[in-house]
Parts: sequence; C-alpha cells; structure tokens
Amino acid sequence: MLKVCRHLLIVACVFLLRAQPSLAASLTVAGDSPRESVTLTIEDMAVGGILQNLSEKYGFEILGIEKVDEGGDTLSATLSGDLHSILERLLRNRNHVIVRSTDTVSGIEKVIVIDAVYGARQAKAVVRGAAGHAPAAPRQGYSDDGKRTRPRNVGSGPDE
Repeated sequence: MLKVCRHLLIVACVFLLRAQPSLAASLTVAGDSPRESVTLTIEDMAVGGILQNLSEKYGFEILGIEKVDEGGDTLSATLSGDLHSILERLLRNRNHVIVRSTDTVSGIEKVIVIDAVYGARQAKAVVRGAAGHAPAAPRQGYSDDGKRTRPRNVGSGPDE
C-alpha cells in the first residue's frame, strides 16, 4: 500500500512539474510615482494579465479586458516611463481609450479596450449597379393638368 501511495505521489509531482511553465509568468513593478516614472519587468505574461496587475496596484478600472488576449501571445520585456505611456505601449495594437483623472494617484481612471484590431475598421464597399456601370438615377414623373410629361431625372446627373 505504501508503494502505491509513493507511486501516486511521484506521478502527481511529474504532472505538476510538466504544468509549471504556465506558472513561470511574472511581473515586477518598480517605482513609486506612476505619473512620472515606473519600470515594468515582464516575463512570459499575457497583456491581459499585465493590465489586471496594474489595475489592482494603481486602482483603475478596465473594461473589455476579455478582448485583449485574443491572439494568445505573451510578452517578455522591460518597459519604463509614466503609467500612461506604458499603457499606450501595451495596447498599441488594440483600439482603446485611456481615461485620465486628476483624482487618482496613477492619473488613470479607466482603460477601455474596444477590440484587438489595429486602427480603424475598414469601410464596407457599397456596390451600385452592374460592374463598371453606374446605376440609373431615380426618375419621377409629374402630371400637369392631366397632360403626360416626360419623366425627369432627379439624380445628380444631367437629364436624359
């Protein structure tokens, strides 16, 4: 019975050691003045996790955090500067809004992540008429005392 327990313990340890790389992510924040200068040392951590830690440390709200890690990438870097510029760098490939505040120690009230797409959304193409041909302008007919008149073009082009 003792051998079985040892065997199970060894198997459990091996299993936990194999799962450990996901626990290797770390974030160190140095500096006491987030409005002026802080240094982040990041090792193998997702941007969403970094934002969560900064939010807890400096007391700002994050909306749309679920949209941050859509790519599943992790980051290993050292970033220095004021908190606002660090947040800008972390969110540079995402549409976002950073709401500043004079009432908080960090100078940040809220971070809103809109989506994980860089830049503005593409305009949708509107197809009008057959390929290579402009659509016919709308026409409207008018009657004048029961006389039939030729319909006139009410579009932007000349009368046809």
